[in-house]
Amino acid sequence: MKIVKIYKSDKDKQGNPLKTKDGRPYTRIAIQTPEYGSKWISGFMGYWNSNWAEGMDVDIEIEEKGEYLNFKRPDPLKALEERVAKIEAELWVKKPAEDTDKVNEELSTIDNSDIPF
Repeated sequence: MKIVKIYKSDKDKQGNPLKTKDGRPYTRIAIQTPEYGSKWISGFMGYWNSNWAEGMDVDIEIEEKGEYLNFKRPDPLKALEERVAKIEAELWVKKPAEDTDKVNEELSTIDNSDIPF
């Protein structure tokens, strides 16, 4: 998603420092993207998004909570699983199961004594 507008703040509307429920200070980031128009998508600032600026393309997961939109960092393991699934799908499309069975059959006929190592 491309960032059209960005807002960062460590204070609430009254000028008080933002704090978590357990009292830790935090910075809030809100962005607007072409996909969501004038709606703001909010989240916490961390090491992974502290350098965001207008015009950047970012990879985020969006959750709708009532009328609000929140973002979070994508799960890297989930992204890896999706990439592997795409690769596997491509491999199976290019190499049908019959060919795989044929290769496995040919491999099973190899005499181990013919292997030089």
